[in-house]
Amino acid sequence: MSNYAVDKGIEMDPKGRSGVLYPWRQMTPGDSFFVPLNDVKHLRSSIYNSGRAALAAMGLTREAGYTVVVRKVTEDGVVGFRSWVAKA
Repeated sequence: MSNYAVDKGIEMDPKGRSGVLYPWRQMTPGDSFFVPLNDVKHLRSSIYNSGRAALAAMGLTREAGYTVVVRKVTEDGVVGFRSWVAKA
């Protein structure tokens, strides 16, 4: 089970475009989760790559219009990455 909570209904910022570490398999399009930014090198790519692999394992392919979106954000004064499962 993942240590990160799945959040529903948090909109993506229109400016830009997971043993399980991240909760990808519990998510549906539009769900997201937040990971605080620590001193982990390449955290964004780690989140993105694990999400792509999890979606592929669930059959949610790019060809079917599914993708992973990872954005750096500040929430309650904590800098980190919010990650979404998105469907075009």
